[in-house]
Amino acid sequence: MTESQPQRGGDRRLGVAIALALSGCTWGPADDNPARAWLASVADPGCTAGGAVTHRQTPPMLYRALASCIRAQHYQDGVLLFALACSYSWYDALRVDSDEAREAHSLLLAETLKSVDKRRRQAFWMVAKATLADKQGHQAICQRIQAIGKQVYLPDYLSSFAAAGALTRPMDDEAMWKAAIAGYMHCPTDVLVIR
Repeated sequence: MTESQPQRGGDRRLGVAIALALSGCTWGPADDNPARAWLASVADPGCTAGGAVTHRQTPPMLYRALASCIRAQHYQDGVLLFALACSYSWYDALRVDSDEAREAHSLLLAETLKSVDKRRRQAFWMVAKATLADKQGHQAICQRIQAIGKQVYLPDYLSSFAAAGALTRPMDDEAMWKAAIAGYMHCPTDVLVIR
């Protein structure tokens, strides 16, 4: 495998996420879409800005905060929440290691963005794409993700998709965390982060 292969996959995942978000993609009846239930199961934290974001927040919490930021037109705060929520949900999908868990990663984002109006959704994506396409902006987001760190919760929200024992995998799987942030957000993983 070459070094460019994971990057292409990450580009594809990010591109699919953007396409789903812009289209306002729906999954189907509420009973068929577990993402809707996961998002509804957590209280809306409001637009959580930079310093209040922690590694204890699950993807459903982060996605709910993202929707609040978009509604409040705090798009730059939303970019960090988007990047972190996507990185965490991708890491969780790697830990659970099932097709359904990987699909849940996309469903959470699609459901979140469907909950905001089209004009604000599109305005957010313009800011997100510009930030992540800018070398310094992308680097700043990656540094924030690395400073916040790997999540410290079990992905219980994915329990129905987990193979036996998947939710009890070691929480300190550094290689899997690095694969998640390098593969999804293309963040360099060979840098030292001082907290």
